[in-house]
Amino acid sequence: MGGANFSAILSDPEFWLSLRISLIFAAVVVPLTLLTGTLVGLLLNRLGPKMAAFVSSTAMLAWATPAVSASVIFIWLTDPDGGVVDWALAKMPSWLGGGAHWAGFSWTNAPLPPTPCSPRSWSGRASLRRGLPCSPG
Repeated sequence: MGGANFSAILSDPEFWLSLRISLIFAAVVVPLTLLTGTLVGLLLNRLGPKMAAFVSSTAMLAWATPAVSASVIFIWLTDPDGGVVDWALAKMPSWLGGGAHWAGFSWTNAPLPPTPCSPRSWSGRASLRRGLPCSPG
């Protein structure tokens, strides 16, 4: 069964075209990325310490902003006091898992129950300290 799948893919001309395009893309983008990173590093090395700190800080902000924005949007969507996800789950029929029990559920502050493999349980902490795998029960 698995051999037939491989032979079908290897005989498909679209697979070879996709593979060729992917390899060309990687062969062009990887060296350009390395060259750009090296040039930026050399530029930062030539700048004064204040300007290098400013450029590094702005680059860090540009890198971190999407993750922070996504986190804030997640908090807004799952807010127990009027978030869209909370509202939608409360309006769903009970046979789909919805209902009033979702009203006010805190997605960000709900503690996870301790499991035998959790570091919060006594057996989990002891097993983790000794480097042993956690027991399932």
